[in-house]
Amino acid sequence: AIAVSAAAADRLVFVTQPDSITYGAALSTALITRDSFGNDSTVGLGASKMVSLTVSTGTGSLLGSASQDIGTAAGNGIVSFSGLQVSMAGTGKQLSAGSSGLTSAVSSSFDVNQATVTGSITANNKIYDGTTAATIASRVLSGALAGDDVSLSGGTASFASKSVGTARTVTATRLTLSGAAAGNYQLASTSASTRSGST
Repeated sequence: AIAVSAAAADRLVFVTQPDSITYGAALSTALITRDSFGNDSTVGLGASKMVSLTVSTGTGSLLGSASQDIGTAAGNGIVSFSGLQVSMAGTGKQLSAGSSGLTSAVSSSFDVNQATVTGSITANNKIYDGTTAATIASRVLSGALAGDDVSLSGGTASFASKSVGTARTVTATRLTLSGAAAGNYQLASTSASTRSGST
């Protein structure tokens, strides 16, 4: 019988492409080694050979374990990456996989969409002044990743009516996000309501 064997492994190939995700969610992908003819191959690979992933197109970097061993004593020609995160939201990102002695691979494009956060406010009581003007006392943002520099800012608040009363509805509009990580998020709503009083 005639046996046809694979040639020496000389390149990395993505076999599981990264999917588009929401900022903060986990990214997964997988690669194999192949020969120059497109056959899966571990010939000449060596017992240990590290593969490293980087964000090569688009903003941000990978967070998590971005290096895996594809050598014959470890992945044996296959490596799977899971639990990775991309540090910045954005569109049209690509990953590059590299390993010494192997032709590198570039993934298909994927997006990291902005995560949605929710803002809430409290408002100060006031003495009746014949207007609906209200003052925001505090702004709170929920849903952001711990440690991210992002906060709820701005906004113009007003009472539902200028009449005297307690527990009156106050609505703030034109709320925004600020901070170095603000671009990774979007507000579920740019307005928020609370209750306060006018005496």
